[in-house]
Amino acid sequence: LQRQVVVAEMPVHPLVITCMGGEQERQTFQATAAAAVEQAGGTFLPADPGPAIPPEGYSDLEHLNLNGAPLFSRFLGEYLAELDEDLP
Repeated sequence: LQRQVVVAEMPVHPLVITCMGGEQERQTFQATAAAAVEQAGGTFLPADPGPAIPPEGYSDLEHLNLNGAPLFSRFLGEYLAELDEDLP
């Protein structure tokens, strides 16, 4: 049985990205996180290729609600299924 560690960046409300310094800071975070995860042998999955979560998909600025969670869950499930197909 082969195992693969995946670290998924959770989507946050766009206001969080703005408050944390904007898209450039987010990209810096993603690059740093990806390098650390990959150095440890894992895979980093950034949130931004995922589904667009509408503002009503958040219960607050950091947490998905019953409208947003199924969108991200579907995206994550499809990604993990593809990853599983690629394992020997």
